[in-house]
Amino acid sequence: MAFQHARVRRHETTQLHQEKIFSDDDLWRAVGEDFDGGIDTLAGKTGIPRQRLIEILAECATREPDPTRSRWLAWPSRHALDLLVLAVVLLLTVLALRAGGWLSRWPAPWGLTEKIPVTAKGLEKGQMIRAGDLTAAWLNPEPDQFRSPRDVVGFRLAADLAAGSPLHFVDVLREQVIALQDLPGGSSVPAGAVARRWSVYRPDAFVDPGRVIGQRVLSSIRKGEVISMDQLAPASPSGAVPQISSR
Repeated sequence: MAFQHARVRRHETTQLHQEKIFSDDDLWRAVGEDFDGGIDTLAGKTGIPRQRLIEILAECATREPDPTRSRWLAWPSRHALDLLVLAVVLLLTVLALRAGGWLSRWPAPWGLTEKIPVTAKGLEKGQMIRAGDLTAAWLNPEPDQFRSPRDVVGFRLAADLAAGSPLHFVDVLREQVIALQDLPGGSSVPAGAVARRWSVYRPDAFVDPGRVIGQRVLSSIRKGEVISMDQLAPASPSGAVPQISSR
């Protein structure tokens, strides 16, 4: 319990704490039954003048306790720093367990469910992504994040990324089929109207122009637009279903 019934100055509190005196009761115990001798001894140890110690003890004896203060609040207030340290230790323990995948059965965000690629170092816009640029981390992946390094190696960065960043689709570029001219709905894609260009990654984009040429356009495609599977008829004239590469 801290000094509740005496107005102890800050420097005096420090001097008393050095002698393991933290409360009114501790002060009385330090003085002991031999009041005069105890006061003199305590004054010598703490450096607080004898008369000032007597004043502090007199305040402890004469001031009434605060009836509104619950005794149940005394322990937490006295150990606030200890409780804070304990809370930090517990939090770090939970984070370490989560990073190791031990809490995968816990609901998000406490549990981490999958190991996915993240940047091993800071990467710059336009840089080609190589296997050495990536490491793995336990996370709860979002739908637009890559799940495997092989899905992203060889692509280029569309933006700077700090170390430890997961890779979202909008963060990378790959060579995909884009329209070199406007393609109206209902028309067939003529040769020379499409080409591979570096563009923001889309999982449903075509990467082979040969899969697009001759196919019927379902909805209008503007010049420069990445061509996706849902924009073309599902079957080629020969009856083959166009395939989309994941690369």
